[in-house]
Amino acid sequence: MADLGAPRVLVVEDDADMRRLVVDVLRHLLGADVVEAPDAETGLAQARADLDLVVTDIDLDPQGMNGLALAAEVTARHPLVPVLVLSGHTSFDNAVTALRSGAAEFLAKPVDPRRLAEVARTLVDRRRAALAAAAPLKVLAISAHPDDAELGVGATLAQHGRSGHLVTMLVLSGGEVGGVPTARAAEAAAAAHVLGATLVHENLPDTAISDGQPTVGVIETVVKELEPDVVYLHAAEDTHQDHRAVHRAGLVASRGVPTVLCFQSPSATVDYRPGRFADVTATIDLKLEALRCHETQSHARYMDPELVLATARYWGRFAGTRYAEPLVVTRDVARAARS
Repeated sequence: MADLGAPRVLVVEDDADMRRLVVDVLRHLLGADVVEAPDAETGLAQARADLDLVVTDIDLDPQGMNGLALAAEVTARHPLVPVLVLSGHTSFDNAVTALRSGAAEFLAKPVDPRRLAEVARTLVDRRRAALAAAAPLKVLAISAHPDDAELGVGATLAQHGRSGHLVTMLVLSGGEVGGVPTARAAEAAAAAHVLGATLVHENLPDTAISDGQPTVGVIETVVKELEPDVVYLHAAEDTHQDHRAVHRAGLVASRGVPTVLCFQSPSATVDYRPGRFADVTATIDLKLEALRCHETQSHARYMDPELVLATARYWGRFAGTRYAEPLVVTRDVARAARS
């Protein structure tokens, strides 16, 4: 599994002094990257699948959700993210209630800093070991030109990479109509590196990609070699002929792939109707960094970081998150259901 870096921890505590203490312990004794929340509602909004640990007090705002309800909700949404519950109530019943709510561990206040760091490290290591033991998801993003996938699902691909998934980006043309092919190839390689992806770069003719052969054959070769679990692809609702051709060829070539999702391009029409929204709040910065790699395209209006953020912010309202990337679900078969 890829190196996941510093542990990513969310601390939910309404007492500012206690929150500062817990955050300081986790940062200095665990080396964690810590996000803070003063209440359960804010904490739930910040809870993500790529977190290594959530630490919450039981007795939060009496007018809102308490820590036990937060633990249950986080566990339901993100089963692999452990929750450590802290409480000033030291009774056995409170500990049992916390564990039944989905908490992975319970510690009584006042918390010994070294004990907190020790338990947090154990939970983080246990989660990462479980991720490493699981067969990594194999992800393939297919696009017509350099920068297409970054614009459509760049942050989603970065999220896959952070989760230890094997990400490959297949770019079918050199993008020679929009710039010098060697420069664009170097930019594509740099962007793929930012997103934690492996780049496969082909040389089909820019603006004249076919929806039959050789496009189908090129994609089929990569699909057969990688055997991806998920394919991201251009959508049919697009005014660019290469995008539409890659969509049609990609559907044929990936007909045996369990999950096929279609992303939005700047040239997508108003008929693009997504049914899924990927929360990319944690990785939107990596998308912007990947797009900055495409310096030869920086003049294009759709490369404007403000527009990219505004678009993701708009789609975020449908996901109940700050930033999201939209997807049209073409096929989605659960991995466990495959023969």
